[in-house]
Amino acid sequence: MLWLLLAACSPGGGLPNAIVASGQSAVAISHRGDVVTHTNRPATGERDAQLQVFVGPATGGLVLTTTVLTGGSERDLRFDHSGRVMVAANRQLTIVHPSGVVWAQVPLPGEVRAAPASVDDGWIVGHDGGITRVSASEELLWTAELQGTVRGHLVIGSDGSAYAIVDDAGAFSAARVSAEGKLMWQAALPTVTTTPALAKDDTLLVTVQTGSLLDAASGEGQELHALDPGSGDTVFTASIGAQPMPPLVSPDGDVLVLGNISAEVSQLFVCDAQSGRVSARARFDGLTTGGALDDQGRLWHGCREGVCVRNQSGRLLGSYESYAPVSQAPALYDGLMVANMSGDIQTWWLGDATTAANDGWSRVGGDGPGTGQGWGR
Repeated sequence: MLWLLLAACSPGGGLPNAIVASGQSAVAISHRGDVVTHTNRPATGERDAQLQVFVGPATGGLVLTTTVLTGGSERDLRFDHSGRVMVAANRQLTIVHPSGVVWAQVPLPGEVRAAPASVDDGWIVGHDGGITRVSASEELLWTAELQGTVRGHLVIGSDGSAYAIVDDAGAFSAARVSAEGKLMWQAALPTVTTTPALAKDDTLLVTVQTGSLLDAASGEGQELHALDPGSGDTVFTASIGAQPMPPLVSPDGDVLVLGNISAEVSQLFVCDAQSGRVSARARFDGLTTGGALDDQGRLWHGCREGVCVRNQSGRLLGSYESYAPVSQAPALYDGLMVANMSGDIQTWWLGDATTAANDGWSRVGGDGPGTGQGWGR
């Protein structure tokens, strides 16, 4: 049974600040400091599934919102630009206010199997058969038809274009649809393995599997493909050598891809987003469960200790201990880190590792900043 657990911890100790909710998905954090996660309640049929949405303050407030909607969701939830939760499931887009009020429910042309994206004046949703733009006044502005199902997370370019991964009965492709709903290009790809990302110049970054499933288990045939935003042509390919997590783009323009080589070894792969030149392949013990970059380019990822912090060369800067394995990539915002620990959502106050010894932050262990042991507040 799904349950909620609330606990506020003392700011002076080396413990997490609060346990906010319980869920089975990744977490997201809004610009207002709200946290969202969800779980799909078991049901006899897909149509009868119930999606439970949990929204609460990351700082450990005592009131949480549970919103139950009909229809399960295959994708993690996100906040829009206004701090509301976007839920795309059961052929509709539902917008939920952090207070728990359902803000809007908009019918869509097809089943949704991709996380929607927020734009300044509405939302863009990928579904079976295409991509649909919804206005802030809940109108369907346009639908761009695509052969197949849009999967993963939509990403939005600097000009408002939507980039999507399309699965047509196992034949994968990437597509770019303009802000006006025109299909600009669609490029065939090998089997896509994670959600895409955009480089600073809108180059589309996609991880793919070119070998057999047996090869993929050890990282063989796992590649990063970069596609030109104007034409969809391949700019470069680079061998990752590990089962990849979604690519991340650093503030200085490098592409970082975490991955697992085996149950005992994981890897950080780093290359230039324009040329594909590889600058780092760092291996470390234990599995990783995905990561996030802060505004200084430091990588925070699930690891054996809980959450590890590394520089872009893979050097360990610190780790935050958790009482259970971190099962999804952490979310970062304004001095907070939120992570799913195999069902419990936990938040930490974060400090700058370079000044941790001087600004009131207590260490979890080790001799000081940079020792690879970590800090908590």
